[in-house]
Formats: sequence, structure tokens, C-alpha cells
Amino acid sequence: MSIEIQIINIINDKLKNPIYTTMKLLNLKTILSKSNFTKKDGVAVHMVLLHFVYMLVMNKKMSTFMKQSNDSLKKDVYYRLLSNSTYNWRSLLSLSVAKILSSLHKVQDAKAIKVLILDDTVEDKVGKNVEGSCDKLWSNKEKRTIRGINVVSLNYSDGFSNFMLDFTIAMNKYARVAIGNFTNKVDQRTNAHKRRLETMKGKSQIAIDMVKRAVNNGIYADYLLVDFGIANLCLSRK
Repeated sequence: MSIEIQIINIINDKLKNPIYTTMKLLNLKTILSKSNFTKKDGVAVHMVLLHFVYMLVMNKKMSTFMKQSNDSLKKDVYYRLLSNSTYNWRSLLSLSVAKILSSLHKVQDAKAIKVLILDDTVEDKVGKNVEGSCDKLWSNKEKRTIRGINVVSLNYSDGFSNFMLDFTIAMNKYARVAIGNFTNKVDQRTNAHKRRLETMKGKSQIAIDMVKRAVNNGIYADYLLVDFGIANLCLSRK
């Protein structure tokens, strides 16, 4: 018996499930409801999300998880969760982190410096028709321009813990596929459509909007750390 299976058995037989317990402490059902995640086809959304957390923790692909887990759902159930255009994933992330931080503040060192970290990362994507990918993106890793996806993110850190608060794909005029040509057509009233339009705002405006949302959600920090490239873009707007 592998150590992985032994750990799962211990969690199931001897201990309370720590992941499910954490979800209950966060009152995740309420957060999901506020983020427009609703029960579909008789399946509780929080249970489907729990399975995805298992996949992440155990570093398993969906297909592998389904083969090894007796409690897995049908493949279509997972795909429907990922493809639903009305779900507000940003709200799910921000409300969950805000809830975690409200508990973390009780044990944090009062003298600890809290910071917000704005960064952008380029992920290599070589496919010609990858939606969201752009040409001529500068990669600090490769030290050259490449084709890929540019992700702008906002994190919170107190020197010990690090939480992602927000993220957005940033597209530009060199995008391989225009938004209007995306394969998956979505209703213009949905969150998915709004996120698509956001990709074309430019990294500086995306970054500014992220910080504003964090502050409006009650996230406190002493300093804002900004990636050099984003800082230059923001300064050029003045």
C-alpha cells in the first residue's frame, strides 16, 4: 500500500477530514452563494469544488482522480462547473481569502509588516490558436520575447503566509485570437464576458483595479510592492 493511500485512509478512518472541516469553518456554502455558484442537476457545488481541492492537494489529474476515487462524480459534472459562464470565480477567491485573513489576524504578530504584491507572469503557450495568448511578450525567464499568456496577479503576504487575492489574463494587440473569435460564445451579461473584456484594459489599469478591489474588500496592508514592468506602465499613465 502506497504512503499516499495510507494517508487518505488515516484521514477517512482516524481523523476529521481537514479540507472539508476548513471549508465548513469558512462557511463556504454562503461564499459560493454570494459568488453565484448554485446547485445544478441535483449536485451540491461545494462538493464538486471539494473534489477539485483533493485533485490539487494530491497532485492528480481529473482522469486519475476519477479512476482512484470511489466517490468521484461523472466527468460532465466537473466540466460543467469549469465552463459555467455565470459563476464569479473572482468573488469566490476574494471572499474566501478575506474570511481566512479575518481569522489569521487573531494570531498574527501585530508588528508584522503586511504587503500587497502586484506581479505579472508570462506562461509559454506555443499553440497558434490558444485563446488568451499573445505574441511578443517579454519573458524574464527566457530573456526574450515569446508567445504565451500574460497573467497579472495580486497577492497578500505578512512574511509568513502568502495568499492570492486576484488575477487576470492581460491581452494586447498582438493577441493570437480576438475575443470575438473565441470558440466558446458566452452571454454578454455573464461574468465570463466581463472578464474577457477586462483582458483588453491594459496591465496598468488591471493592476489599479485589483488594488482598489482589495481595499474595498477590507484587505489591509502597510505597503504595495509592484513588479518593475507594471510600475513603469502605471507611471507612464500620469
